[in-house]
Amino acid sequence: TSFRYMQGVYSLLQWFKKEFSEITLETCSGGGGRYDLGMMCFSSMIWCSDNTSPKNRVYIQNGALIAYPSCVMSAHISNPNGICDDIDELKYRYAVSVQGQLGFEMDISKVSKETKNLIKELIIDYKQIRDVISNGQYSVLLSPNETEFSAFSYKSEKEIFVDMVRVGQPNVTSTTLKLLNAEPNATYVEHYSGAKVSGKSLIDGIKVETGTDERFNLLLHYIKD
Repeated sequence: TSFRYMQGVYSLLQWFKKEFSEITLETCSGGGGRYDLGMMCFSSMIWCSDNTSPKNRVYIQNGALIAYPSCVMSAHISNPNGICDDIDELKYRYAVSVQGQLGFEMDISKVSKETKNLIKELIIDYKQIRDVISNGQYSVLLSPNETEFSAFSYKSEKEIFVDMVRVGQPNVTSTTLKLLNAEPNATYVEHYSGAKVSGKSLIDGIKVETGTDERFNLLLHYIKD
């Protein structure tokens, strides 16, 4: 039965964790595994779907984060048919994947030099935001189920990271993001632009010009001054 099968899986994972305690284990939502608290007793991360198409992945990841933290959600950039040699596509896939624990699924020897260089830059960027993504408070700013965008933030004591991507048709050319968890009396420096903004202005709302690009994406990293 399914129940006895899972008892066997738990026994195997318990043995593995005891015998190889130094190993980081990632489990999977498919192939007999589950994305739930039971599996999280034994693994550091869980792969939530083999579907890595970015627009599909947005809905999968948003659903997973309703119940579980981003620090356990494996989120990879795949490269079907060399699509990541399109630099705009790689940036879009990165903006989707930084919602969780970033990884790359590709043969690095078969991508262009430009793609390799950008991947290096993206890894450096991710290391700067990884802590707030892993440990920050997650908030949905725009739901892909209600708008043509997915936008969310992670907040720690000193940082607010904002990620926004378009998932629907380019019918809207601008929108507003309200960071209600910002500190109204604080001043923040946006890492990518260097601009200084007040916490109150973040709460009141940031107007974002999205244009009509179907792969629109935006990353903002506010650090308390």
